[in-house]
Parts: sequence; structure tokens; C-alpha cells
Amino acid sequence: MSSNFSVIIPNLNGAEYLADSLPHLLKAIQNCPGSKFEIILVDNASTDNSFEILNKYFLESKIIILDKNYGFAEAVNRGIAVAKYHFACLLNNDLNLNSDWFNQICQSITDHPRAAGYCGTILNKDGSQIESQGLNFLKSGKCVQIKDNTPIWGSSAAAVVYSKKILNKIGNFDATFFAYLEDADVALRLQLLSYQTILNSQAISWHLGGGTSRRFRYLRQYYSFRNWFLIIIKDYPSDWISQNFLAIVIERLRNLSYLLLNCPIHLIPVLPIKAIFEILILLPHLLRQRRQFQKLLKSKQ
Repeated sequence: MSSNFSVIIPNLNGAEYLADSLPHLLKAIQNCPGSKFEIILVDNASTDNSFEILNKYFLESKIIILDKNYGFAEAVNRGIAVAKYHFACLLNNDLNLNSDWFNQICQSITDHPRAAGYCGTILNKDGSQIESQGLNFLKSGKCVQIKDNTPIWGSSAAAVVYSKKILNKIGNFDATFFAYLEDADVALRLQLLSYQTILNSQAISWHLGGGTSRRFRYLRQYYSFRNWFLIIIKDYPSDWISQNFLAIVIERLRNLSYLLLNCPIHLIPVLPIKAIFEILILLPHLLRQRRQFQKLLKSKQ
């Protein structure tokens, strides 16, 4: 029972979190001696000592230094492009893995060798609450974290293992998302193509808490509003849109209110307009992606 993993860690000035998370990662790797590992840090132009922290624990790691912050999705794709092993493990820089995490994932791979993804239980920092045991999806355009060990629809990208071959087949992560909901987009494409994601609730990790995103005000609210439009335009089957149109509109208004309530007054007229403008600019690209994905769907049927 062993598998080989390319561990991809997107990073932006995460030294303080890496100092905590990397010893746990090292212990989890050492506790899984039958598997091979490589560590790939993809850095979005950090200015701290993230590299020194990484080299303290993983001298032979690969470090990809980007010239600017390209966001989570592009960082993941850069890591996948150089990954040499079959399984790509995506890991946030602010997550601590249990020492048995990889062993549990290996067991899930053995039990479900054809699945596209494998994930576990993500707890809050002190372990008192479950933050996620996978994702659930509503056709209105909403994803919620599952917290009750039920069958899952997809996985958060905070701590997940994907089959690199299957990810490549569906087009990997979509870099136009920049951050947030890129994992929901991947999960939806996998589901529509009938690929399964497996939850192993005993693969436990602890989330230290918004290591990168909390440094950027309004980031989550802005991209949640913007990126659901991207998912619907490029991924949704036509009958989903027609059958759930009112629910989709209501959910987008909820996203808009969430954005407006969390930004200062002077930005209220700016951010929604900026998001709509970006969607319109991206529209030709999104429609091309839609046509390509529809061809892939037909070939799968």
C-alpha cells in the first residue's frame, strides 16, 4: 500500500506558517516510508524568508519563483507542470498534517484506485471544530463545506490529492480565477465527467487560519462574486441554467450583498463594476472553454 506524491505548496509571504506546517509535513512523509515524495514550493513573489524555512526541512525541494503574484490557481498549475509523480498533493501553507495523513490517503487510493481526488478532515487550529470534510454543491451556484462525514461532491484544495493524469485531462486549474472557487470549478468538471472524489475522515489536518488571504481585504468577497459567473458560463449545462435560472439570480444577489457589506462605502460602486467588467473581458475566453469542455463531455459519453 504505497503511492508516490508531488506535494505542491503555493506560497506568498508565508514564512511564519511554513515554520509551523513543514515539520508536520516532514513527519507525515517520514511516517510513510513506502512512498516517494517531492516538495514543490511555488512562490508568488514573496519578500520574506520563506525559502530559508523550506530549505531547513527539505533541502532537495523544488522552488518555482514567480515574478509577481499570479494567484493560487496559476501557482498550482506551475507546480503540476513540473511534478514527476502520479499524484499531486495540494497543500496550503497554513495547514498542519497529522502524522498518519499520507498513510490514510494511500489506503484510500488502494481502495479506490480510479478516483480523481482524495481528501480528509480539516479541523480548526485547536481541533475543536470541523472546518471541512469535502464540498457539497447546489445548482443555484453555491458550495458548502461538509462537516458530517457524508458522501461528498468534491474537495477543498486546501489539502487534497489529485490524479495528475485526470487533472491534465480536464484542463487543470483555471488560472483566470486567480483565487477562490478554483477548487469548486475543478470539482464540478470532475463530477460532470463522472470522476469520483474520496473522503477519508481519518486523514486529519489542522487549519492555522487564512495565512495568505487575510492579508488582502475584500479578496474572498470579490472573487466569490466574480468567479461564480465564470463557473456558470463555462461549466454549467444549458438545461441547468434554464431550470435553475431564478435560484441562480438569487444566489448571485446574495454574493453581491456579501461583497457590498464587507467593503468600505467608497468602494461600493467600484468593486461590482470592476467584477462585471472583468467578466465581460473574459467572456470570449470563457465561451471557448465552454465549447472545449462540451466536446470533452460528449467524448466521455
